[in-house]
Formats: sequence, structure tokens, C-alpha cells
Amino acid sequence: LRHYPEDREVRMLAAKLYYRMGLFPEAVGEYERLKFLSPEDPLIEENLGLSLWAAKQLDRAGGSFMSLKSSGGDFARRADFYLGQLALEAGKFQEAFDHFTQAIGEGAPIPGLPVERLQTGLAMAAQKLSRWDEAQKAWEAVLRAVPGDAKAQAALREATRRAQAAKKAAEKAAAA
Repeated sequence: LRHYPEDREVRMLAAKLYYRMGLFPEAVGEYERLKFLSPEDPLIEENLGLSLWAAKQLDRAGGSFMSLKSSGGDFARRADFYLGQLALEAGKFQEAFDHFTQAIGEGAPIPGLPVERLQTGLAMAAQKLSRWDEAQKAWEAVLRAVPGDAKAQAALREATRRAQAAKKAAEKAAAA
């Protein structure tokens, strides 16, 4: 860095190294320098957002992911996933559900993001909203991706039980 302070690749490697070592504020600093040099680069924006998130700067991370959405394509879909995760952690379940739904889109895989992570986030948000049918479908998608996942199997059983109970309650209410 001393000899090549403007070299993008050197800075990118340094930022990745800082991140992997758990030195998140230092990683943020490097990605901010990179963003100054290449403000429209979506890879830098995504890595900056992830570094801000790891550094517990959640508002700034959300802003970075919102900027990433304007890049379109897979970057926008990953941004929706990250925004969904942030919303889920903050207890904003409808917002999380909406972001996960947007990230899933047409259902095509998102490079660099395992389908089970996306579907798990959607299922958890749906459960918190008592949308049991949607939770059930999402847990089924998780199990298609990772058939032996014991936690997903248990969550699917619970979502199925609750969906059936909600259906029976609705039938009773309609009959009354």
C-alpha cells in the first residue's frame, strides 16, 4: 500500500485480508477508499456493505445495500437478501419478508448465495408474520436444497401443523 497507494487490486486484497482477520473497521476504511476511486463499482459497494454490517454499523450497511440495488441484476437481488437479513435481525418482519420475496424473484439461483439461506430467511419472516403456508413452502424449498437439514425438517413440521390449525380455525369461523 505504501508503494502503490492507488492500485485497486492491492487495496482490494488489503480490504479482504482485513475482513477475514476480523478487522472490520479497517476493511471499511479500505473499501471507502476504493469507493472513492471507483464510485460505480457494485462489487466494492457490496463488500463495503458487508464490512459495515460486520462492524455493527447497521444503518450505514443498509444505505450501502440500498445503493447496491441500483446496480440491478444479481447485485440487486443479493442487496435485497442482505436488506432482508438486516430487517429480520431488527424485528421488521414484513420488511424482511418483502426483501426476501424480491430477492427470490423468478426463482433463478443467485451466484454466491446458497438457495437455502434465502429460503430460510423467507421462512423465518413468514413464520413471524404467521403466514404459515408461505413458511411451509419456503421450508420445503430449503429441504429440496439440503435434504438432511434437521432444523429445517422440524421447522417444516411446525409450519405444517400451524397451517392446518389456521385452516381449521378459518373453516370454523366461516361455518359460524
